[in-house]
Amino acid sequence: MHSRRLVLAVVVIAAAQGCKKDAPAAAAPAPAAAAPSELTFSLVPPKVGERFANGSSFKMDLEITAQADKDKVSSTMGSTETSAYTVEYLAVEGEGVTKGKITYQDKKTVDVEDGKAKDAEPSPVVGKTYLASLDGDAVVVTTEAGKKVSADEESEVKDDADFLGKTDPFRTAFPKRPLKVGEAVPELNDAIQTLVVDAAPSDEEPVIKDVKVTLSEDKGEVGVFAIAMTMVTKDDDMDMSVALKGTLEVRKSDTQLLTMKLDGPITMKKTDDPSVKLEGKGTMSVLMTQKPL
Repeated sequence: MHSRRLVLAVVVIAAAQGCKKDAPAAAAPAPAAAAPSELTFSLVPPKVGERFANGSSFKMDLEITAQADKDKVSSTMGSTETSAYTVEYLAVEGEGVTKGKITYQDKKTVDVEDGKAKDAEPSPVVGKTYLASLDGDAVVVTTEAGKKVSADEESEVKDDADFLGKTDPFRTAFPKRPLKVGEAVPELNDAIQTLVVDAAPSDEEPVIKDVKVTLSEDKGEVGVFAIAMTMVTKDDDMDMSVALKGTLEVRKSDTQLLTMKLDGPITMKKTDDPSVKLEGKGTMSVLMTQKPL
């Protein structure tokens, strides 16, 4: 009797052990989430001999509808302003550039109305090289040979030589602490407002508000920032609002802004004449590039 019980116990134990072998293994614990990567950006002052290829594009496409009583008229229009030029630093004092050479490859504005492009507005600086330097607080513009330039040339070159005599506001505003992917960077809000205002056509005076800047990606030598803002312009005819979103790419080794891309929808409304309903919609895109050579 005892032996039968012993045999039965052995069988039961063996069966239990077999079941344990056949049971699925316990799931391995999930790996801990990786900590957000930290990026460090170095601030390097400008150097004599540095060269950059600068480019910009500001594009708007609009559809405007006007209605007075039963009369309704719609039209489409657009404008694209582009520029391409190289800059070389010829003299530097401390953190600021005091003399530069600017050579223009392209600078034009093309307007389109109801599908028909108008002739591009010619720029007097295309294909020419200029020297821009500081004389006290004044910016002096000459040809490469040191000769006087026309008033139109001087105005356009001065607009592109706004880097003279001051530290780069974008680099100056950049935080010195390491940044984590996903972190908001409000220190850059004012500098980005300035960049966007400078990129707008010279006859516009936009107000930039609700700026948000977040470090979104680590791309090795470059950090990518997601940006969002609202651009508002007001004039006698219509108010315009643009919800812009895009990215900035910044080189880590010297905090050099390489690219800014923005685009978004436009809404327009007339506010001063209740007898006429005037509305518009469209799109805007902004591109700025600065490639070290």
